[in-house]
Amino acid sequence: MTETPGTTSALPAHPPTKALPGRRRHAGASETWRVVGIAAGSIVFGVAAVLGFGAWLVNSMGPMEGVSSVGCAEALSFAGGELPEGATDEDCEKKNTLMGPDMRGTFRMPRADVHAWLAAYPGDRSRSIDKETPDGIRATLDGVVLDVDDPPDAHPNADVVQLTVVYEGERTARVTFETFNY
Repeated sequence: MTETPGTTSALPAHPPTKALPGRRRHAGASETWRVVGIAAGSIVFGVAAVLGFGAWLVNSMGPMEGVSSVGCAEALSFAGGELPEGATDEDCEKKNTLMGPDMRGTFRMPRADVHAWLAAYPGDRSRSIDKETPDGIRATLDGVVLDVDDPPDAHPNADVVQLTVVYEGERTARVTFETFNY
């Protein structure tokens, strides 16, 4: 509106108002719902992605806590050792865990061959060695125990092998072994 000279306006002359920098006018309801929808969609997508990845990971690892029967020669080979000659009454199994398979089992062997078989078992015995047991084979009340770390020819999941021997009589010993993955 232009004023002519000599006339007065009822409104004072003001420059046009400008929005201050960094300030926004209040968002309308539609813009607010758009932002809420984007945030909610992002959260739902993120949760679905994490759950989907977790399901894929668990499925790709195979059965958890499944136990199956295996031959003791195979189980001891997994543990870096060999089944001794004259072994009888073999009962070994493979257990699938989240960290990978573990092997365990029992068998009987001639008592006279126990010490030589354990002494030849490959692997690091430093955890078991002390002044009384330089070969790592520790005597118990009814037999012997040997803990072997990192057997050289073992499966990568056999970090530790624990061998426990119980003497059952003058001629027989029952061997129990188990592998562990740390």
